[in-house]
Amino acid sequence: MNNTAVEIAPEPIFPNPPRFYWTKRLAIWTVIALVLLSVLMVWWRHEARRRLVADLEAYRASVAPLLQAALRTQRLPDNQNAAITLLSAAGSITQGSLGPAPSYPTYTTSNFLMSYDFSLPLPPTAQTTADAMLASNTPQIGLARIARFQKEIDWDVGNRRINTQGFNQLNGLLRLKAFQEHLKGHDAEAVELLLDQLFLSEANRYYGANSLVSSTAQTAAAISWDLEVLPDSNAATQPTGAASRKQLQALIDGLLDDSRQRRDYELGWIRSIVSRAEMALSAKLPQRAGPGLMQEPLAMPLFLMDARRSLKESAKFVDALRALDFAAVRSSTLRPYVQQTNLSRFASFRTSNSSPVSYRDVVAYLQSLTERRAAAVQLAVRLYALDHQMQRPKTLNDLVPTYLSAIPIDPFAPGSRPLSYIATWPARIYSFGEDGYDNHGTARPTPTASGAPFDLVFPLARPGPMPTYSTTGSSAGSQSP
Repeated sequence: MNNTAVEIAPEPIFPNPPRFYWTKRLAIWTVIALVLLSVLMVWWRHEARRRLVADLEAYRASVAPLLQAALRTQRLPDNQNAAITLLSAAGSITQGSLGPAPSYPTYTTSNFLMSYDFSLPLPPTAQTTADAMLASNTPQIGLARIARFQKEIDWDVGNRRINTQGFNQLNGLLRLKAFQEHLKGHDAEAVELLLDQLFLSEANRYYGANSLVSSTAQTAAAISWDLEVLPDSNAATQPTGAASRKQLQALIDGLLDDSRQRRDYELGWIRSIVSRAEMALSAKLPQRAGPGLMQEPLAMPLFLMDARRSLKESAKFVDALRALDFAAVRSSTLRPYVQQTNLSRFASFRTSNSSPVSYRDVVAYLQSLTERRAAAVQLAVRLYALDHQMQRPKTLNDLVPTYLSAIPIDPFAPGSRPLSYIATWPARIYSFGEDGYDNHGTARPTPTASGAPFDLVFPLARPGPMPTYSTTGSSAGSQSP
C-alpha cells in the first residue's frame, strides 16, 4: 500500500467564474454618457429654439414699422374699391374670342393676347381676331379705366375668387387695344390705355405682377418709337389724335414711380421670412429627418439651427434687394438655394429648399423695374426728338430737368449707376443685365441665347416697318418716320 500524500491545489486568487468588473464599469459609464447626452440634447434643442425665437423677435421689431404702415384700418366700400372692379372685369372676359394665336415667323405661343408682336405687321386673320376680341370685351376694358380712377385697392375681398388667368387676359386686352389705337393715329387714347394697363399691373401684386409690369413697359416702348404728341404743353387731352404733353408726362412719371411695386414685393418677402421661421418653430420632422431613435433628439436641433441660419441669411438677402444692391444679391449664400450644413445633410433633411424668393424671380423683378425705367427714358427721348427736329439727345443728361427729373438708376449696375445710352446708330438704352457688367450695349440675339455676356438693350427706333391698321381686316407695313 502506497502511503504517498495527495497534493491539494491552492485556493484561486480570482473568483470562479470570473467577475467582469470592466464590463460593469463600461455599462455604468455608458449609462452615464447616455444620460449626459440626453441632457445635452434637451439643452441643445432648447437653446436652438431660444436663439431662433430671439432672432425672429428681433427681425419682427426691425420690420414692424413697414408692416404697420401696410395695415388698413378699415375696409373700403365695394363701390370705392378698385380690386372689386378689376375682379369683375377679369372674371367676365368673353372666352369665346380668345382662340389660338396665328402663326408668327419668329413668335409662337398658345395665347393670342400674349403673343402679339409689335415689330411685325398683323396678318389679315390676326387682325380679324384682334378686332373681334376688342369688340366683345369693350365693357371689360372700360372697367379697367374705372378702376384706375378709383385708385384705392383692398384685396381683402372675402370669398370672391381671384381669376389669375382673367387678369393676364385683361392685361393682354389693354395691351392690344393700346397698340391698335396707336396704329389708328389715336395716340391720346393709346396713352390712356397704357396708364390703365400700368395701374392693373401694379394693383395685381400677388398674381404675376413682374410679367404684367414688363408687358406694360414693352408696350410703352413700342409706341414710343413713333408716338405723336401735341406741341402745346397746355393742350387738352383729346379722345383721338396726338397725345398731350400732360398725358405723356403722367405716363413717364407713372413708369418711374415704382414705389408701389417695390413696397408690395418687399412686404411679400418679409412676410415669407417671418412665416418660414414660425413654421420651423412649430414643425414636425418628416420621416427621413434622422436615423431610427436618433430622429427627434438629433435632427430637431439641427433643423432649428438651419432655420435660424436661413432667417439671418434671408434677411440679408432681402435687405440687399430692398437697396437694389444686385452685387450683394449675386454673392449671397442664398443664390440660388439655401446651403445645408454638413450636420443637416447627415440628418438627410433640408430645412428650406430655397430663399423666400427664388433667384430667377429676383432677376425677373429687377428686370421689370429696369424695363419700366427704360420705357420712361424712351418716351422722354421721343419727346426730346419732337422738340429738336427729330434729333435725339447726345447724352441722357440733356433730358434733365425738362423731360426727366433725374436719369433712372440701373438696378443691375453696381454703385447706383444710371441707365446707359448709346447715341450713335443704332441708338439704344441699355442696362448691365444679370451678369452685372457693362457689355457696351450688346443685345441678346435670341431670347434663349446663352453663353456670351449680354446687356438688356432697349432700341430707340423701330426694328422694322411700322404696321398700319386696316378696317378691311388686313395689315400692311409702312416705314416709320
